Amino acid sequence: MAKCKPYLSIRTGNVQNTTAVLKRMFPDNRLETVSNSRVNLYDFTGSTKEVVKELVLNESDVKEIKVEGASLERYYMSLINKEKYAGK
Repeated sequence: MAKCKPYLSIRTGNVQNTTAVLKRMFPDNRLETVSNSRVNLYDFTGSTKEVVKELVLNESDVKEIKVEGASLERYYMSLINKEKYAGK
């Protein structure tokens, strides 16, 4: 299966706080809350070290952070969902 751009997958104990910090750090990047403990940051080109540092300083309770590649199907579905919720 084809791969799309890599993204940053963050498992956290505080999704709301993590999302708020990431929105401040990367206002132009797309964020997706995958579950009550995971957030994906798309179009990320920075340093994971800086992201972890900022999240820890803001008490986001980071459990795991890794770069992953989205399958073409997952990437397409995330775009569809984004458009679906943007229309509300």
